[in-house]
Amino acid sequence: WLKGVRESSSFVEFTPDRAPSALSQSVMPRHLTLPWLISTSFALAMVGVSADLSLPPDMPCLRSSSESCTIGRQADLEAFAAQLLLRNGSEVGPLTIQDEVNDLQPLSGWSGAMKGLLINNTRLASLRGLKGIWSLGSGSDGYSIHIADNKELLKLEGLAGLKGDLPGGLCIENNAKLVSPEGLEGITSLGRGTRDGTSIYMSGNVELRNLHGLSGLRGDLPGILWIENNA
Repeated sequence: WLKGVRESSSFVEFTPDRAPSALSQSVMPRHLTLPWLISTSFALAMVGVSADLSLPPDMPCLRSSSESCTIGRQADLEAFAAQLLLRNGSEVGPLTIQDEVNDLQPLSGWSGAMKGLLINNTRLASLRGLKGIWSLGSGSDGYSIHIADNKELLKLEGLAGLKGDLPGGLCIENNAKLVSPEGLEGITSLGRGTRDGTSIYMSGNVELRNLHGLSGLRGDLPGILWIENNA
């Protein structure tokens, strides 16, 4: 880790012997020789060098919790994590993680609330890195959690930080290797998604053998319980 030793309203200087709590080495350009500067707009500049390097611009879900973000590459996730860590404890908008993303560990330093979570068609084997999410709202599909078409996903334990009631539904579908929803035990109630008013939709998880992760649910479901075509 690096720590800023000189800062103003627009720049922070970083040196190799210390490190900012907000940024991890995993998202820092490894070819740079320190010290260097980071501006509040995330422009990088080597000390004594005129050229600037830029991190990707701020994403909509970080500006407003009513806006969403979609991340489809591992490099984009790491850049997103650098910005997210600067907002520790905040609420961010609905997040979609998809396609080439294979590791959520860069997100592990963040803790806060999120409006909704969709993990779709990724290369993820686990959701480690998401334990800092302690609350979820509901996304545009009405689901608080929607996990679909992840061929390598084995576990949901990365969501063990979730506690209490979720306003949306739960959708887990077509995850070929998922054997259990363990990790969701902290959820005590669910709302409903927009798919026929479904509260829980679990289908096409051909290795799913138990529902142990739903043991924390209490009371009645407001919507449909739909479980089919699993193991």
